[in-house]
Amino acid sequence: SAPYSYKVKNATIIHPTPIEFIAYINHAKYIITDSFHGTIFAINFNKNFIALKRNNDTDKNSENQRFYSLLQKLNLLDYFLGKNEQYDINKIKAIDYNLINLKLNLLREQSINFLNQSLKDSKHE
Repeated sequence: SAPYSYKVKNATIIHPTPIEFIAYINHAKYIITDSFHGTIFAINFNKNFIALKRNNDTDKNSENQRFYSLLQKLNLLDYFLGKNEQYDINKIKAIDYNLINLKLNLLREQSINFLNQSLKDSKHE
């Protein structure tokens, strides 16, 4: 029903609007994504997720480092899987977001402090 969708073999590929994208994530029970932004939204909405690598770490155009950076800070590296890794979604443990949210709040606070300090420093130059 999305305005941007098309059929491929037996599947429907949906390109949701931004509002629909957020609604899909908000209402999802579990998210499997290869998108960095999909991963961020999953974490912000406290959803169980698996982030799949699009490329090998050594590929020239790999963007895996930003996944590593974020997921390592939140102790979520176990949820970042290579595209050829085998996994059983039923055996992947649920994410306890109590500690994750505390870490996220600390990271947000550090970011805001950094931005505020940078703005103050730039005014004095």
